[in-house]
Amino acid sequence: FLTSNWAVQAKILHCWPPPHLEWLTTKQVKREDQKVSAIFLLTLRLLCTVFACLLLLRAYLKFLRAPGNDPITSFAYTTTQWAVGSVSRFIPRTPTTDWPSIFVCYLVAVIYQFFHWLMGSGAGGFFPFFLGSAVLVVYWAIELAMFAALLFCILSWVNQTSALYRTLSYLCYPFLAPIKNLFRSGRTLIFLRSSSSWLPILF
Repeated sequence: FLTSNWAVQAKILHCWPPPHLEWLTTKQVKREDQKVSAIFLLTLRLLCTVFACLLLLRAYLKFLRAPGNDPITSFAYTTTQWAVGSVSRFIPRTPTTDWPSIFVCYLVAVIYQFFHWLMGSGAGGFFPFFLGSAVLVVYWAIELAMFAALLFCILSWVNQTSALYRTLSYLCYPFLAPIKNLFRSGRTLIFLRSSSSWLPILF
């Protein structure tokens, strides 16, 4: 850029950086923003999933009327009491249903959907925020049941005398008993592949 003509030198400096380098810089900034957004959403999803599963576990333990001195019950109540305690002043409980825990779990789903929309990864409106949040709560409940069943199967191979195995047996029995009776009855369960999903058929 060294030149004897000061007018040409001023013109070159005025046009710096060139347009193609400026476009590359903007593209790199967008990529970094996308990476940060993806990491933030992944961390938020992990935290929301863990906390929502604890809330659903608390509601499920209330439904089963599990003893309060159980380690899993104590852990679920201790980690969620700070959020459920304040809500329970406005939403009453029933003998078998912990409505405050379910409501807080639904609020966690709404908050996750809101940030998902705020970061540009989701659609706004009534359906994603409310109906979509309800579907997300059901999804978390299925994930919790799958994790509990998997841990129960592992402990059944490793150590059937542990207190955790007995607790998981008590928790998993309501939804594993129909499957156990299905195989005990001698009927066969097969899955047929359709155009978009698998169809279970009994024989």
